[in-house]
Amino acid sequence: MPVTTLTSMQLRRSTFRSLSAAAKRGPVIITTYGKPTHALLTVEGYQKLTAAETPAPIPDTHAPISEIGQGFSPGIPARKKTGL
Repeated sequence: MPVTTLTSMQLRRSTFRSLSAAAKRGPVIITTYGKPTHALLTVEGYQKLTAAETPAPIPDTHAPISEIGQGFSPGIPARKKTGL
C-alpha cells in the first residue's frame, strides 16, 4: 500500500476529490515544515488499524448544527477586553 506525503501548503490547495483518491490508495501523510503532523486514511483503513482495539465511534455526520463543536476547546484563551 503506497503512502502519499503532502505538505500543509499542498493540502490547502488540494480538492476533496484528489485527497479522497489518494487515501483510497493508502495513507496520506501531511507534513508541516517537513515534519509529519497528520495522517488521512479511509474509514475502512481506520477500522483495520483499530481492529484489535475498541475503535472510537465515528461521529454522526448529520448532527444538528447546534451540536457541532460542542465540547470543542481550541485551547486559545479568549482575548481580554481593554478599556481603550
